[in-house]
Amino acid sequence: MTRSDDAHRRTKAEYASREERTNPCLKEQKLSLKCLSENYYDKDKCERYFDNYNLCQGFWLSVVKERRRKGITPHLPPVEEREEIKRERMKTKEPS
Repeated sequence: MTRSDDAHRRTKAEYASREERTNPCLKEQKLSLKCLSENYYDKDKCERYFDNYNLCQGFWLSVVKERRRKGITPHLPPVEEREEIKRERMKTKEPS
């Protein structure tokens, strides 16, 4: 393995890590793209995936807005805090 191969691999890993930190809906995005690819870009067949991605985006946008309003930084929670935030938000959304 050459130095450039190692640097390229590190760069890809760094990019993936940055993408995960900045896109809380990365999994939903990838699933949507995979669906499109597997269904020859027939958007009708992937509507569920798009809906899920849009719900995810809306959820995290509301979290960012709330944190900004409260003066909490970073506005987008770190990856390690996101599962707990989702759990807490789901508790408050459950019907009584």
